[in-house]
Amino acid sequence: MRLRRWASASLALVVLQGAVLGAAPSAHAAVPAPSPDAATDTTILSTDYGPAAWVPASTSNYTVASRPTGQPVTHVVIHVTQGSYTSAINWFQNPASKVSAHYTFRSSDGAVTQSVREKDIAWHAGNWTYNTQSIGIEHEGWVDNPAWFTDAMYRASATLTRNLANKYGIPKTRSNIIAHKEVPGATHTDPGPHWNWTYYMQLVNGVTGIGSGTVHSGTAVLNVRSGPGTGHAVVGSLSGGTAVSVYCQATGTAVTGPYGTSSIWHRIGTNRYVSDAYLYTGHDGYIPNVPRC
Repeated sequence: MRLRRWASASLALVVLQGAVLGAAPSAHAAVPAPSPDAATDTTILSTDYGPAAWVPASTSNYTVASRPTGQPVTHVVIHVTQGSYTSAINWFQNPASKVSAHYTFRSSDGAVTQSVREKDIAWHAGNWTYNTQSIGIEHEGWVDNPAWFTDAMYRASATLTRNLANKYGIPKTRSNIIAHKEVPGATHTDPGPHWNWTYYMQLVNGVTGIGSGTVHSGTAVLNVRSGPGTGHAVVGSLSGGTAVSVYCQATGTAVTGPYGTSSIWHRIGTNRYVSDAYLYTGHDGYIPNVPRC
């Protein structure tokens, strides 16, 4: 794999937004439907952020700058692509789109591609002032479908945001790490109601552990639900003795089981939760250093 060096001066405002944001200085264009023959070149790596592939946006879709010199980076804006990972990256390369973001994450595995250097101004926020002071991060998926918001993508994106916050002195708070819909004048709703801000901000702030647990051996069938509570749909089941990973923990419906009564629910996968009352974790209550969600 060939590594090409690109000098970097980065911007410390990361904007994670729920659709491809920031068209020409004040607009925001939607990402087109996925293209079956779309492809990205991952043979060149970013020098702003080591894990990222470098696939530059068209020079017609961003503004060259020298941030943070003279233009501090103060926010991160969170976006959702409303399309596929590849189609978003390709759209940024289309000179007619007049839109770009600094980074885009893939749902399935958390892979990331950079399209605009951090020192430069991506057109993503739909607000010129916010464009100049932020970094925009896109996430593959659709705002009305939580299945796209995987643990792999949450964790990879939060690692980048934490890196940016440390690099540019951005406070790791919801006042500075914001949704696209929270940008003044925004007409978009991303990342939407299914984006788990509690989980994301815990990860950004360094609570990144992954716990483990085992379903009580005497349990014939344990329901797996789509959310933290008995009111959520059953999306699967586990038999007694099954070992699972715990990515985050939420408060939900109180359940009584072999391990007592508990209102803690463990997220064991994307939109997959089981009750703490049936899962042995070695801890009474929340597992230390595993994020809440």
